[in-house]
Amino acid sequence: MPLKTTLLLVFGLFYCNSNVIPQKDKIYVTTGSEVILNCSNKTVNGLSWSRMLYDDHNRNFTIYTDRTSINPAIENKDRIQIFENKSRGKYQLKIFNVSEYDGGKYRCSYFQDNTSSEYDVSLKIIRYPSNLRFLNKNKGFISGIAGSEITVSCLVDSGDPPETLSLQSTDGLSIEGGPGSINHSLHLTYYQQRLNFTCKAINHHMTVPLISKVQIVVKHKPRVNIEEGTQLTLKEGENLVLTCHFSCYPDPENISWHHLSNAMDEAINIYGDSRALEIYSVTKTHAGTFICRVINEVGTGNARIDITVQYPPSVDINVIRMENLVKLDCNPQGLPNVYTFEPWEHTSVTGQHIRFLNGDHNGNLILNQTNPESTLQDTGIYICSVSNGINDRRGRFRQTGHATISCNGPPMFGSENQAAKYGTFEQATVLMFDVYSLEVVDLVIKDELNQQKVFASEIKKPANISVAIHGTNIYVEGFNIKIKTKPLTGKDFRNYTATAASRYGNTTYYFTLQSASLPLSPYNLTLATASTRIFVSWNRNFDGGYQQEFYIELFTKYMVQLTKYGPLADTMQRKQSFTLNSMKAGTTYYVRMFSKNKIGHSNFTEVVEVTTIGKAKRNSNHEDENAVIHPLGNPYHVDNVLYQSQEEINLSGGGGGDGYSTIDRSDVILPYGAVVSYSAQCSDSDDGEEYENVTGKSGKLLNEGEHNAISIKDDHVLNYSEIVFSPCESSRFVIHGSNNKTVYADVDLSVKAVALLYTDDESSDDASDFDDVESWVKTNG
Repeated sequence: MPLKTTLLLVFGLFYCNSNVIPQKDKIYVTTGSEVILNCSNKTVNGLSWSRMLYDDHNRNFTIYTDRTSINPAIENKDRIQIFENKSRGKYQLKIFNVSEYDGGKYRCSYFQDNTSSEYDVSLKIIRYPSNLRFLNKNKGFISGIAGSEITVSCLVDSGDPPETLSLQSTDGLSIEGGPGSINHSLHLTYYQQRLNFTCKAINHHMTVPLISKVQIVVKHKPRVNIEEGTQLTLKEGENLVLTCHFSCYPDPENISWHHLSNAMDEAINIYGDSRALEIYSVTKTHAGTFICRVINEVGTGNARIDITVQYPPSVDINVIRMENLVKLDCNPQGLPNVYTFEPWEHTSVTGQHIRFLNGDHNGNLILNQTNPESTLQDTGIYICSVSNGINDRRGRFRQTGHATISCNGPPMFGSENQAAKYGTFEQATVLMFDVYSLEVVDLVIKDELNQQKVFASEIKKPANISVAIHGTNIYVEGFNIKIKTKPLTGKDFRNYTATAASRYGNTTYYFTLQSASLPLSPYNLTLATASTRIFVSWNRNFDGGYQQEFYIELFTKYMVQLTKYGPLADTMQRKQSFTLNSMKAGTTYYVRMFSKNKIGHSNFTEVVEVTTIGKAKRNSNHEDENAVIHPLGNPYHVDNVLYQSQEEINLSGGGGGDGYSTIDRSDVILPYGAVVSYSAQCSDSDDGEEYENVTGKSGKLLNEGEHNAISIKDDHVLNYSEIVFSPCESSRFVIHGSNNKTVYADVDLSVKAVALLYTDDESSDDASDFDDVESWVKTNG
C-alpha cells in the first residue's frame, strides 16, 4: 500500500512583481492525510501562499494566506493552517484531510536578504496505476497464426507519480517501458507454443507492482506423422496397424485415412492425439500409399506411408500347340518376383501322379510328341510348382498352377487285361477288355490264322480302368468292352489278337483263350491199416488246368470229422499215397478225399470205411506187417458233379450214340442252389410212355412217382447219384426230371461202353493217363 506522508516546505517572503524564477519542489500525498508545505528550504521571511489549479490554463493564482491570515473565500479554509516562526525563518502551510480538490501548484512569496523570491510546491495527490492489461487478450490467451507477426502490448491506466512497466517472457525476454504501455513485436512460429508473457507496473509509492500475464497460443495447421515411418513391408495375411500422430491448434475438425487406389472400410480407432488404422490379414490389394489427413481451421496436414505387401505367386499356364509338340509356359505373379521352379508334375485328370518333368529355368516345359504311339499318354493335368519364399495363409511356400491337356493318339489297352482268358467247353464265355481312348473305339478279334471272329454280342460302356501311363499305373476314364462268345468248341481254345482302332490309330493286344475248370476228384481211393496207422492211396485226376492239392478227411462213426489232412502236394505221379498216424487200434474210421486248385475244389470221393487191426500195442516200435486192404463200397449218399468226356461229346456229336448218354439241354439251366428230383424207370418203347420202376443202389425198389431229391451244391453244376437198375425185360432206361420233363439220360443196356485205358504203372507219363480224355469240363445242368 502507498505510504502516508507529511512533508514540510519552508517558504519566505516574496514579491509578486519579482522576476526571479521560483524554485520548485514537488510533493505527493494521499487523500485523507495531512501535509505541510514549506516555503523554501532556507530561512525566509514569508509573505503569502497562493494556489493555481493544474487545469487552469490561464495560470492564475488564488491568494490563500497573507502572512498568518487565511483567505476566508477559499473552499478549504477550514482545513488550512499557517505556521510561522520568524526566529527560525519558517513559514508553513498545513492542509488537513487532503482531498482531490487540494491538488495544485502552491506558491510561497517570501523576502530574503532584502530580495523578494518565490518558491513553488506542486502538491500532487498520489494515484496508483490500474487496469494493467494485454491488448487483444482473450481469456488469458493471445492467439496468432504461425508465420505471422504480432505485437504484444501491455497497457495500464497510469497513476501519479508515473509508473514503470516491465515485460518478461518464458523464452528469456525482459524489457522495461511506460508509463501507460509497453510493446514487443513477435514473429510466431510452431515452436513458440505456450509462450508466456508477464507485464508489471510499479511507481515509487508502491511496494507491490501490478502484474498481468498472458499466454501466446500459436495457431497452426496440423503437423502429422505416422509412427511406422514412411515405408513398411508386410507379408500377405499379416495384420497392418498404422498409427497417425498429430499436433495442431485449434483442435482438428476432421481426421481420416486414405488409400490412393482403394476405399477405406477397415477399422479406424482414435486414441488421444493419434488415430490407428487396423487392417486384419492384408492382401496384395492393400499395397500402395496410405495417407493420414488432419484438418483444422488453419489448414490441412498430411502424412504418407508406402506399404509393400509381399505375397506368394499366383500361377497361370499358357498352352501353345505346335506341330509335334506342346509348349507349356508357367507364368507366376508374386512379390518378390524372384522365383524358384520345381519340376513339373504330370497327373491324371483325377489327380493321380504319373511322372515328374524338368522344365527350363524360366519354368517352361515342352512335350515332344514325335512318337504317335505315346501321344495319348501325354493327356492329363500338368502342374507348375513355384515359390518366391513367401508362404500363403495355410503356411505353404509352394504355389501351383494347373493346365489340362488332351492329346489324341492310338488307343491303349488297360493294364489289368489278362493275357490268358478262360472259358468252359460248350458254354459261352465273356471276354473283357479295358481300352483307354478319348473317343469310342472299335475292337476286332482275330485268331492265329488272321481270321476275324464273329461273336454273339458286344457291350461297350465307359468305365474307370487301370492303364500304364508313362510307366505308372493309374485309373482313367476309358471303356470296358465285353464280348460274349458262342458256346466254345475245342478249336476255340487258341491264341488271338484284339485290335482297338480309332481315328488316331490302332493298337493290338495278344491273348490266349484257355480251358479252365475245377479239378476232378481223385479216384481208386484205397485204404490199408495197421494197429495205429491208416495207409491211404489214390490216383490223381485231371487238375482243371492249374496246380492242384489233395485233402484227406477222417471221420468217426456218425460222420463226425476228426481231422483234415492237407494240403498234400501233387507229385504229378498217377499213383500217390499218404499215411495217417496215431490211430486207435480196433477202431472204425471213415475216409474221403477231394482235390483243389485256384478255381475251387473237386467233388468228394466216396466215403470208405476201414477198421484198424487189433488193439494198440504198448511200447511197440513197429507196426503190424500183416496189414490188409479193405476196399469198401459207398454206403452213404454222395452228391457228385456230373462230368462228360470232351472226346465222348465230340464223338457222339451230341446225338446219343451207342454206349453214351444223351442229355437234353433244351430247357433252361437251373440256378445254383435249386433242388431237382429224378426218377429211374425202364421202358421198352421209344416214345417213353410205358415205364417200370427200378431200384437205387441200396436195392430198394422205387415206387412209381417216388423221387430222390438232390441239391445242386457246387458252383452252377448239376449233381448226380449212382443208380443200380434192376433186371427187367426192357433194354432201355430213361432218366428224366420231375413230372416227366427234361430227359437227362437214355440208358441202353443192349450195348456195352468201351472202358478207359488203365494201367498200374506208376512210372508212366501223366499226360498219357489222359490220352483218351483230351480235356474235362464241368457241364452245368
